[in-house]
Formats: sequence, C-alpha cells, structure tokens
Amino acid sequence: ITVRTDDPPVAGLPDDDTTATPIEETGRVGLGLLEALIARVCTRPEPDLGGLVALMCRELGASSACIFEVQEGEAVALSACGVLPDLARHRRFVELVRGAAASGHAIRATSLEGDVPLTCALGAGSGPNRLGILVAGDLRGHAREVQAALRMLVALCQRLRT
Repeated sequence: ITVRTDDPPVAGLPDDDTTATPIEETGRVGLGLLEALIARVCTRPEPDLGGLVALMCRELGASSACIFEVQEGEAVALSACGVLPDLARHRRFVELVRGAAASGHAIRATSLEGDVPLTCALGAGSGPNRLGILVAGDLRGHAREVQAALRMLVALCQRLRT
C-alpha cells in the first residue's frame, strides 16, 4: 500500500510544543528535578526528607517547604526548610485538611492564595498519619507542574512508608 501526500515530512516536535518536558530549567519541574526529588525520597535506610524540602525550596524559589503528617486534624511537620507560615491560621489550608479527610482515597493538590501563597498536596482519607507536602511563597514554576510533582511525591512517600 502506498500513501501519497503533498505535505513535506516534519522532523520532531515543533519548538513551542507544550508536550515537551524540559530536562533542566530553573523554576520548572523538569525531569532532572523530578529525578533528584525521587532520589531523596528513596534514600535508604531512611528517606532524606531534609534534603527533599531543601531541594524544593532552592529549585522552585519557595520561601519555605515542609513535609508533614496530619494528626488529629493538625499538620505536624516531619521536616521543613525555611520559616513556615502559621498554617493553623490559613483558613483555606485548614479547609483543605478537613475536606481531604472526607474525600476518599485520592491525593488532593492545589494552590491556595493568601498573605503567603501555598502550593500543596495532601493524602486523603480519615486515617491517622496522612502525609502532605507544601511549598510556600511566590514560586518560579508553573502551579500545575508543582502540584503534579507534589502529588507524585506524596503518593511515593505513602507507598514507601513503613
């Protein structure tokens, strides 16, 4: 079978194609950053949570970052980098924690406006020890990219947790 067309062949993706994933680009969540974040979570015998939050702050331009677990409705930091905002007074964050408890088993990720903007992901369900990750401040990266990375990191941390 011969298929003929008058259009010349096109080699590769156009430069402006949004499906292209950058390997390295400061402020973007590229493959290099994802690999480095995953490496810190998968460090043995214990995850390098301090390295994880420090890397997120540095590469995303966050003023602070934290991995936390929810205990009795409150976020308890497992590791943090930078000065965290008062999360108990951040109305939308408190609503997110309460809403995630009632939402089933999905991981929720969102960006929250406020004096200090937050981008976070939180494991759902009402059980104890739900994990979450947040970055605070005006980020250099795109919110959806950061949310996707945080969602993936929460899922990975939950699976690897003993």
